[in-house]
Amino acid sequence: MDNGASSYHRFINGDKSGLEEIIDMYGGSLMLFINGYVKSMDVAEDLMEDTFFELIIRKKRFTENASFKTYLFKIGKNKALNFLKKACNHKNVPIEAAYPETGSMSLEEAILKNERDRQLYGAMQKLTGDYSKILYLLYFEDMSHEESMVVMKKSKKQIYNLADRARRQLKIILEKEGFKDDDFSGTGRTHY
Repeated sequence: MDNGASSYHRFINGDKSGLEEIIDMYGGSLMLFINGYVKSMDVAEDLMEDTFFELIIRKKRFTENASFKTYLFKIGKNKALNFLKKACNHKNVPIEAAYPETGSMSLEEAILKNERDRQLYGAMQKLTGDYSKILYLLYFEDMSHEESMVVMKKSKKQIYNLADRARRQLKIILEKEGFKDDDFSGTGRTHY
């Protein structure tokens, strides 16, 4: 059982701190993922809150066919798609840089990593269709291809093909913007 599932089960059983842990663990990344669909950080924040609200209201028993994170992101994706069906709001709002978590890195390394991630995220937003979404799930959320299949409702072959095409398109965009593979070394996100 992953940490999210453990926290969710505690929440369902009456421990409100379980929900707070879930929000702390996934709130920011879920909002960025939803922003990949709606292209507005304000709307993404509202939909992220709606996603957590659904967890509170419905209190569905989470089945552990997938990770809790996958389950949560699938709810977020559905919220985003429903919003787009109703509102069709495609207004772009610039993403705000997240505060880096330094961990074992020096502050300078963390700041450089954060800047590279921001540049990479910006380049990914120029991708068409599901390309930015699959790369976000794989590289920013560290989801496996199998978890991405569940979130995006695609077959394994479709996910692998989509990821491959997305990487090639991203590499073209990055090269046009003057980046090389070396610019992203040390991020774990090389060979686009």
